Amino acid sequence: MRNKKSTVLIAVVLLILLTAGCAKQPQTQEGSTDAKENLSGSNYTIAISQFAEHPALEQCRMGFLEELAKAGIVEGENLTLVYQNAGAEKERAKLTATSFSSTDQDLIYCIGSTSAGTMLSAVRGKGTPIVFAGVSNPVAAELTDKDGVQRDQITGISSSQNVKDQLGMIHRILPDAKKVGIIYSEKEDNSLAEVEQLRFAISQYDMQLVLKPVGTVHDAAAAADALLTEADCILNIQDNLVTSQLSVLLEKAMQRQIPVFGSDKSQAEAGCLLAQGTDYQKAGREAAKLAIQILKGEKKASQLPIMNYECSDVYVNQKVADELGITLPETVLKEAEEIFDTTTEETGE
Repeated sequence: MRNKKSTVLIAVVLLILLTAGCAKQPQTQEGSTDAKENLSGSNYTIAISQFAEHPALEQCRMGFLEELAKAGIVEGENLTLVYQNAGAEKERAKLTATSFSSTDQDLIYCIGSTSAGTMLSAVRGKGTPIVFAGVSNPVAAELTDKDGVQRDQITGISSSQNVKDQLGMIHRILPDAKKVGIIYSEKEDNSLAEVEQLRFAISQYDMQLVLKPVGTVHDAAAAADALLTEADCILNIQDNLVTSQLSVLLEKAMQRQIPVFGSDKSQAEAGCLLAQGTDYQKAGREAAKLAIQILKGEKKASQLPIMNYECSDVYVNQKVADELGITLPETVLKEAEEIFDTTTEETGE
């Protein structure tokens, strides 16, 4: 009897020890026991200022939050988020910046050039670090000086566009096209800079630009109507105000059987014939990596150089090509990172 009781006692003790040992090995989603070790013990407040409501900027936000979560910074657990969207209106972006400047955060994440520029003006000198994404030209947005040296307390991801590649792609697909139409915001410095780049680059092709500047989101529909009577195709550049109205442009263009070319993956998903440019979800993840270094106290924002995330990946919408009766060259299809056979309007995304 004694030996039997001893055996049972030993088994119970071993079971307790094994259970305790397992409890000390928390698992992350990746199955790692230490991926969240450095940051999960602190609480953070991050304010997000987003300039417009459209998929590219939404992906900047999603990628940012996903990467934070991988590092153990999770909303509702140890992260408090304060989020404002300016609806593509510069005055609302200024109000958001003023509001954030009067409260305390560990970090401010700005999505879009206007949000980043107005935020820097509002909190400069306060010391709150700023990380940005969705900015195509930091110099034009005055996030750096004219030589590209970044301002104090700010860093981020610049997603520059290779306009020469875009025009070259249009020429490959539509060799007979003569007029490339562009709607752009006359109040976005990044857009003005990109239009100037296009003016220079298009001189290398037998094409010309047809430009329609707009002041507010309410001007976009009328500008699209006017442009579609003059242009052979449309190029939607990295303009947050205009891209927030992309669905209107795409609907009107399809009615007239005019192809629209885009500047990032989400625009091909939305219904552009082809888009060449950035995957903004990846850009958001890269921005989060900078933010994590700041939150961990490893670096100040001014010590982290602004990263240029130049990307000319090609994304094709085959469904739109079929509806327009356009046969895409096999060489273009082989270059495509992804080919879509639906649009986000159909999928409800």
